[in-house]
Amino acid sequence: DSPLNPLYQPTEVSTPTGQPFRPREFSEFIGNEAAMQRLKIAVEASKKEQRMPPHILLWGSAGTGKTSSAMIVAQALDAHVHIMTGGLLKDEMALMQILVDCHHKQTAGQRVVIVIDEVHGLAKGGIPQEAYFSLLEDFIFYHSLKGQYIQHAGHLHADNPSITNGHRHEILSDRLTLKPITFIGMTTDPAL
Repeated sequence: DSPLNPLYQPTEVSTPTGQPFRPREFSEFIGNEAAMQRLKIAVEASKKEQRMPPHILLWGSAGTGKTSSAMIVAQALDAHVHIMTGGLLKDEMALMQILVDCHHKQTAGQRVVIVIDEVHGLAKGGIPQEAYFSLLEDFIFYHSLKGQYIQHAGHLHADNPSITNGHRHEILSDRLTLKPITFIGMTTDPAL
């Protein structure tokens, strides 16, 4: 079998546990050295300055390493990763649940990276695009959920009164303020 044969199916490299191999560090990523070097510099600079790196947009066809690159960045930052698909985010409550989980991780002292696969799909969701501006720029999510109750599997810290009232999980404010988060958007649509 040859890669030039249209029927050729490459063999996927696996780890000893049978899981597909994904690079976990910058040095393990093969291909697109210039882009990986830029990501590495951004991550190292942010760590040196004790801040989160700027948001990142990765684009390319399927199988070009967008997810691997995003996971390498998160691994290098020693960050909690939340992965979501842009087109599946349908309403404010769905986004609020994700952000409350991120706030919980931040309260526990963890850095947070949110990876958005098919980021171009956010435009098709039920959340106005303007709601994302303040989230990306100031890490504040303005919403219309005040007075509603949020479902959350873990314990919510009451140190941010905009989220809960004790253990009732009532949303008490029209905004949720987070510490800096790095968003990594991935798309196959270069026109984004």
